[in-house]
Amino acid sequence: MDFQKFKILKDEIEKLPNVKFESLLGESVLITNKKNQSSFEVPFTTEADGSYTLHLGKAKQVVEGVITEEEQFEANVRKFKNSIKLIFENYDEGIKAVKNCFATFPNIEIKSEFTHNKKTITFEERMDILCNSENEVVKSINSKFRKQISEMHRERKDFAQLFVFFNEDNSIKNHDFNFEKLRAAYNEAYAFQKKFNDHLKKIGDFHKRVETIVLDKELANAIVADINFMENAKISIPKAVVKAKNTFTEAKLKVTDVSRKIIALYQEMFKSGEAEDKIYNLEIPPNDALYPQFLKFSTGKYSREDVQTLEHELEQSFYVLPNLTDEDLRQIADWRNQAMYMHRTNMISDKIVDEIINEFNKRFAVNSSADYSNGDKDLGFKKISDQAMNNGSGIADMSGEVETIKDLEIGKSDEFAMEDDEDFEKQKDAVIA
Repeated sequence: MDFQKFKILKDEIEKLPNVKFESLLGESVLITNKKNQSSFEVPFTTEADGSYTLHLGKAKQVVEGVITEEEQFEANVRKFKNSIKLIFENYDEGIKAVKNCFATFPNIEIKSEFTHNKKTITFEERMDILCNSENEVVKSINSKFRKQISEMHRERKDFAQLFVFFNEDNSIKNHDFNFEKLRAAYNEAYAFQKKFNDHLKKIGDFHKRVETIVLDKELANAIVADINFMENAKISIPKAVVKAKNTFTEAKLKVTDVSRKIIALYQEMFKSGEAEDKIYNLEIPPNDALYPQFLKFSTGKYSREDVQTLEHELEQSFYVLPNLTDEDLRQIADWRNQAMYMHRTNMISDKIVDEIINEFNKRFAVNSSADYSNGDKDLGFKKISDQAMNNGSGIADMSGEVETIKDLEIGKSDEFAMEDDEDFEKQKDAVIA
């Protein structure tokens, strides 16, 4: 037996939820589903780079699982639900399936552990709440971007499911799984996203420091808004300052002096007279079919017009949202600046746009309705930058309706300290590293 191969496969597999590595059988591995103790022989191939691809779709079950009362009950529930759905597709077959359920289901007492006392809501129900919020800005933003928010939610779940070997009914899944390639793809996307996120934060800091130069908030907003970050700073900044002077005719603005100071600031902060973001066009991870959708920097989910709309909505929120603190104002300004920058450069990160909307919801969607005062319905959105760049603890706690894998990691990042809403069981030792 190749001990090195054994150790690598064992270490990789046992980091995953509900999977126990049993043994290496030539070019197959024997694994056990911890939930019901069923075992499968899964063939694998060794790739040119030395990584291993497990072919779950070619797995053979060698030990049947133990079906618990709860699992049988849940299987019966699923069967009954499917028979009801069938009525709307094929009435005769559906009625036959329902009758079969009544004829074959055992007479059982529904035990308390099979029931759920907590009232929970689904992701779609939560979106309904946001899209009908009493807060007009929250309602407007979520209504306009509901489709994109839902797509991001689905892609996040799809990516997470690549690390789950078993279906809800404990059957094995059918996708190929290569831990090293997924980790490499994640780390590539993570590094790129972090670089872009850091650059956006610099733009925000740049904006604030421009305000200290011109000593006028509105004037600073106008200048930064008109800087073409894809153009040489020595050209784009003077043009923006001249335009601002022509707009704010009452401002005592010395174009040459102010331009010189802003150019010096720009060169100091970005270490160049050219916009750093030009390199991003060459570094966006490839949009090939094998690259997980969730890891792609941008898939066109949010258009340039969408980001401009978000920028406008955030600008309006300054005037619409009540009782804003100084911290609220600064945060909204940062989000608006990020949206403005992505609009002007057409460099649009799906995750960052999603982060802005989710963080806006988290901060301002709370109202007096029972849906928000009920802890079981707490939105629980997690900030993407906290997850991917720093110390996030999960993607989203969808109101307690799901169990989670708290410590799932990929590489050195915490983005997948997974907390998703249907598919994971709590597994404290499930760590991908």
